Amino acid sequence: MNSPENRNASPRNRSEHNSPQQLSASPEELKKLNSLLQTEAEIQGITEHLSRIEDYLRNPAGNANPYLDSLIKRRADLLQKNRLEFKARDLRAFPLDNLVVTLGPFFTPWAQGIWPYFSEGIDQTPGVAGTSGQIYTQQLFPGGLGFSAPDVTDDGKVPGGGWWIHNWTCSFVFPPAPFNGRLYYRFAVDTSCQIYTAPGNSGSIMEFVTVGATSDVLTRSPFDPSAVVVSGFPVNVSLPSGFQFIDTASFPVESSIAVEAGKTAAIGLICGVILNVANGYIQIGWGNFGARLKDPPSIGPAAYDKLEYRFESDFWIGLISDHLNLQR
Repeated sequence: MNSPENRNASPRNRSEHNSPQQLSASPEELKKLNSLLQTEAEIQGITEHLSRIEDYLRNPAGNANPYLDSLIKRRADLLQKNRLEFKARDLRAFPLDNLVVTLGPFFTPWAQGIWPYFSEGIDQTPGVAGTSGQIYTQQLFPGGLGFSAPDVTDDGKVPGGGWWIHNWTCSFVFPPAPFNGRLYYRFAVDTSCQIYTAPGNSGSIMEFVTVGATSDVLTRSPFDPSAVVVSGFPVNVSLPSGFQFIDTASFPVESSIAVEAGKTAAIGLICGVILNVANGYIQIGWGNFGARLKDPPSIGPAAYDKLEYRFESDFWIGLISDHLNLQR
């Protein structure tokens, strides 16, 4: 994965568009999103832990094993909580969108946009006796950031271990829509980290990428949890863990927004780290997130801090839809 310095040196060209403004996420939006992501992380962690317990494999009900029973009950409780409802329009699942995106570049090229600098989100620590340390911001740059977590510790007295979450935000505001139709966008986020050691009894190291979208920045924030269209964990390491160097884990994003002429759409990008450790510690020397073009000719400095987008009119989409219907 390229260094922040190299990424910032990428050349510009006339087809690139700077986001005219940087939208801010409120602490309330980020806290609510953190809570939802922690729920997902804990569900995944318990599920992974159960899959490695022999007693559970023999007896999934957990009878006669208090520890196993407590894990099963905790997961059942978490599954009843409010969870993220993704509204992703994965273009691979829609023949019409696939065809629109395939044909469009024969007439007009994809436009490139340049991500602004990332901003601090919120840094959440357990804040209770027996836990210490935090996830540090090392650098913020256009479309990316660097972090470290050299001293996260839990002494085993907190049930389930301590939770640390740090997130960072970035947004891209598109030009006003020239007509009614759809706005297609695509990019990828690369992330990496160097885990020195993490000898906890249980827990996880997770890095997440979340994208929200709005068709009108004047009426809705792309950082509202209800605006989330896709979210995932490109890095998910179970504890205990020894030294690991995760060079590049990529998270591709390709979706669209229904737009109205004259209105301004935007996407909000939230990247973050979730650490959970019980009776142990985590040492991460450094880690990176970096947004880049989804399918560049080559992955190098020129591919980073950019995304691609294109507007397609309802009229054009309708013509393609009619053609598809005639083929059936």
